[in-house]
Amino acid sequence: MIDPRALVIAYLDPAKPNLDFATVAFLAERFRFIDFIINLPFNAIHRSMGGGGFERPARMLDHPNPVELISPEEGRTADNIREHYDAKLRSLGLDHITRRCVTISNGSPLYDVVLASRNETAVRLWERANPRPRDQQLGFNFGG
Repeated sequence: MIDPRALVIAYLDPAKPNLDFATVAFLAERFRFIDFIINLPFNAIHRSMGGGGFERPARMLDHPNPVELISPEEGRTADNIREHYDAKLRSLGLDHITRRCVTISNGSPLYDVVLASRNETAVRLWERANPRPRDQQLGFNFGG
């Protein structure tokens, strides 16, 4: 059993929208000193909803009607999902959030790797270890 006072880093990497937000909430409530690194798979979430599958995105995003996040404006759906997910993370006291966006060849967001923490030091360390490249072609970290 892990001591609830332990420093914990949880790496949650769903390829599909099958990570319930309730799992994130459970871990955040259980461990006071936890940092999350979460794959937020926009493309899979959007594809699932486009095919009429709303249950998994609803549970992953903790949103009663995730179709409301879909926008016809280019790139806006990913921004809507980001804004909603960040608000949910902040509701758990995870106020320090940063991310790197991985895009597909046309520039559309594929997924974000999100760091969420209660401590600003986590974001400083993330930024130092994972700097944004000056030229997106030269680094692993693409986009936002």
